[in-house]
Amino acid sequence: MIAKAPMLKSPQARSRSRWTGPALLVAGLAVVAGILVGMDFARAADTRDLAPQAGKVYFGDLESSLPAATHWTVAEDRGHTYFLMWVAYSPRSWAWIPSGAPAYVFDADGKLVDWTIETGEGGWVGQLAERSTRLADPPWSSNPAWRVAGGG
Repeated sequence: MIAKAPMLKSPQARSRSRWTGPALLVAGLAVVAGILVGMDFARAADTRDLAPQAGKVYFGDLESSLPAATHWTVAEDRGHTYFLMWVAYSPRSWAWIPSGAPAYVFDADGKLVDWTIETGEGGWVGQLAERSTRLADPPWSSNPAWRVAGGG
């Protein structure tokens, strides 16, 4: 019986296999980069959906353009009373998951002070949210001027 000599890889086959590992690494990095960029675009689109209209600062002016409130809370900070309007919002994409609900912060006169796309990220709105108490009725139930354009 004659033994067969082992087959050696051709030079072309060796060069292809040498580049397989780096090519897979580059492809994997490209996929990860694509996901990260997609997350950023998804968050930017959601931010545009939730952002208050430019130039409008009072609740009476903004009410029709904001998402519907799920509930209101009230909090004190440095001697001022703030009302937080919470809204339900489902992100456009699975690419980013908010860590808390969006909220808009109004002062006692119904003027928009701040807002955030997600309250779970900390910051002033998140800290205010942690200290807030749920209201049974929206702020305009005791102050109808809230719903007047231009702040009453």
